[in-house]
Amino acid sequence: MAALPPFVKNRVSGLCSRSLTGPHWSFPKQEVDVELVTLFLKGEGDCLMIALIPMNADHVVGLRIRGKIEVSDFDEVVGLLDEKFKHHDKLQIYAEIESIGGMSLEAFFKDIQYSLRNFRRFDKEAVVSDKAWLKAFVSVADKLFPSIEARHFSFDERSEAQAWIGS
Repeated sequence: MAALPPFVKNRVSGLCSRSLTGPHWSFPKQEVDVELVTLFLKGEGDCLMIALIPMNADHVVGLRIRGKIEVSDFDEVVGLLDEKFKHHDKLQIYAEIESIGGMSLEAFFKDIQYSLRNFRRFDKEAVVSDKAWLKAFVSVADKLFPSIEARHFSFDERSEAQAWIGS
């Protein structure tokens, strides 16, 4: 795995007291540096997280999302994106979304502001999820932002999504 930027290493706050598992992935607490790097972990016994998924290309940002997105979560992702923009004019996003518990109002408004300022700096987005509403959302977003090619994939199509985003 590539070396992590210091701001990511400094934000790792520890491990959950139990392993995280879902129907499409598992995250044993002892493998935090092997499979993915947790940007932040919250909760008492029940961890909500956004995690960085190592990708083969440096211009691709891989994220695994589970739970409610708070402003601190959003700020972490923006920090990562801004760091990547120092080295790349355009980025691509690969997002695995197992569950999403919504967004705080402040995170939502920050997301809109950041997206409107930077949407031309993204050219591809792959969303992996089994949620029908996310599939519809990605289809609408693809039409609203023609400069960003967006596609939805199921978890069964994860390898196709990774191949497409890297092409």
